[in-house]
Amino acid sequence: MKHAKLTSILLAVCMVAGLLPWSLLPARADWAGSTVRFDNDPDTFLTEDSDSSTYTITYDLDGGEIFGEDNPETYTAQDEPITLNNPEKEGFEFAGWTGTGLSEATMEVTIPTGSEGDRSYKAVWVAVISDLTVGNAAVTHAGNIEGAGAIGFASVSADSRGVILTLSGFRYDGTEEADAAISAAIRYEGDAPLIIVLAGESSVKRSAAAHDSQKSYGVYSKYADLTIEGDGKLTASGAKVEKNDPSESKAAQSCGIYSGGSITIRESVRVTAVGGDVSSSYWASSYGAYANDALTVSSGSLIGQGGTVTALASFRDDVYAYSYGAYAYDALTVSGGELTAAGGNATTPLKKGGAYSYGACCSKGTLTVDGGKLTGTCGAVSSSYYACGYGVSAADELTVSGGELVGQAGEATSSYYAYSCGAWSKGTLTVDGGKLTCQGGTADSAAPDSYSYGIYTAAGLDVSGDATLHLTAAGESRAVSGTLTAPNGIVIAQTWADIAGAGEKTELRIGADGLTTDCKRIDISTSLEIPVFFKVSGSILNGALSAVVDSTSDSLLIAAVYDEEGWQISVKTFPITGSDTTQEVDAEMDVEDDQTCKLMLVD
Repeated sequence: MKHAKLTSILLAVCMVAGLLPWSLLPARADWAGSTVRFDNDPDTFLTEDSDSSTYTITYDLDGGEIFGEDNPETYTAQDEPITLNNPEKEGFEFAGWTGTGLSEATMEVTIPTGSEGDRSYKAVWVAVISDLTVGNAAVTHAGNIEGAGAIGFASVSADSRGVILTLSGFRYDGTEEADAAISAAIRYEGDAPLIIVLAGESSVKRSAAAHDSQKSYGVYSKYADLTIEGDGKLTASGAKVEKNDPSESKAAQSCGIYSGGSITIRESVRVTAVGGDVSSSYWASSYGAYANDALTVSSGSLIGQGGTVTALASFRDDVYAYSYGAYAYDALTVSGGELTAAGGNATTPLKKGGAYSYGACCSKGTLTVDGGKLTGTCGAVSSSYYACGYGVSAADELTVSGGELVGQAGEATSSYYAYSCGAWSKGTLTVDGGKLTCQGGTADSAAPDSYSYGIYTAAGLDVSGDATLHLTAAGESRAVSGTLTAPNGIVIAQTWADIAGAGEKTELRIGADGLTTDCKRIDISTSLEIPVFFKVSGSILNGALSAVVDSTSDSLLIAAVYDEEGWQISVKTFPITGSDTTQEVDAEMDVEDDQTCKLMLVD
């Protein structure tokens, strides 16, 4: 049939050209499955199979990019041969295409005329090994690393994921000999991701050399994402850094693990990142782990420890001292395993600037715990101006949907502003599963503006589901600032709960095992070691108040109303007879919108 069809087409060509008579044209049935198509020029025509379907071509560039003309997304069987343009990817070499009709990665792929069917192609990459120094050895190619000046084993390879550095019992503790701004035991400035695979127990540290700007790192990835995996252990330490010339404004920094991209801890590794002690006449900072993008602990463990930081006298008066256990700019997530982050002590004596200590901090995005455990503690902070200590801090939202988060603040001492906060969130703090336990430390009462918070959230606190929230503080604690809702959760406040703007439907639990009520009914228990206070604004109360009391011994409920300047307007006492059952006490206290009611239960 194919030969007959071809013969018919050739006869038609000759007839149109006037070379043969039309009487020789075969029966119409012989043309089935073929068409004759004329171009714009009536003296020429083309023939083609009547199946002119359009097929799709899909590409997976795996982060690469086509420069110049894009590859086509469709084709037909009649198209001219199509040769794919190869992509490029920063930090990687193109290793070919895999996909339709290819048995292995192929550098040059051509789709010939007459091809049919949808097609798909995936780009294959191999990371470029460059700009990597391990100990004393500059690494330029795959293989075992020699001349590192360390004991143990190290090797490097590359694949589609990135540059892979394997450490097995590798121990390095060296000193930067050259006049370098950055000293690092492992230093990487390539573009492909760096994957450190751990086997056995390894440790890396490098002391800083003298330089105008001193910075010391255990592991330093300038641009690329960093992943640490395997089943071994790594301790990465920044060295002690001092830059104390008061005539210069130079920063000093020490960091255990630094990434200009993200940091991911996975599998069963145990990683300890230690920032060294830092003193400087300008900005002084110490980080256990620092991620300029996201920090994620999906399994294994990460311990981040910031060093002791001191910002000394300078010709400038705006000097700062920062110590972080674990820092992430965009997002900090614990979805499994454990993150333990401890900020060190921070001090500056000058009249401006400040001293800050953070356990775990996300400075821009969201901090999330949906599995595992995050423990954030901060050190003592002392400053003549700002002294701020935060166990856990999130500039956007803080969410606990599983696992456990513990925030513990330390002592804050200042002549002006002293803040100590277990957990701080500029956005909403949401607890819809898991457990959140926070305690503020001691804030210097001599400072004009001093606060100790179990939790501070500027946009509100939402507790629901099977969540447990435990708020405690040393000294006065304004546990919540904003809106509190707890439809199904448990809120335990051992000192002071300040609900600044809650609505009428807001629910609150106070006491060891208090019953859920709204803000016009307050649960109070004497089972706590210290008296319980509850403060509620008139905008919530607007009239009579009832208190649900759980006390097995005779006690006294004291209710007092204060004006906006803190002067006591009225006070009433309500005797409570001890009982094994919960009692409801009507406290008829009229509270205006600009007034505050405080309650205290005493034995």
